[in-house]
Amino acid sequence: MKFERTRAYTRHQRQRTMRRKMNIATHAWGYTPEIAGIFAKGKVHCSCGMCTTKWRTDGPPASVQKWLYKIDTYEK
Repeated sequence: MKFERTRAYTRHQRQRTMRRKMNIATHAWGYTPEIAGIFAKGKVHCSCGMCTTKWRTDGPPASVQKWLYKIDTYEK
């Protein structure tokens, strides 16, 4: 049987993700929106070390490597 989440739990998770995205927007982009709810859905990325640690250490995923290879060979 699936464990049912409470409204408080759902509200907490929504606030947690919005707060993280708001910090990225404020510190990386210098943008502070009036309504924080715009960060409730969707992804927010930047090029700071906090967001791109995996990319820098492991390199791009295989799908991106193929795409980059196609671009490099197409230009030659």
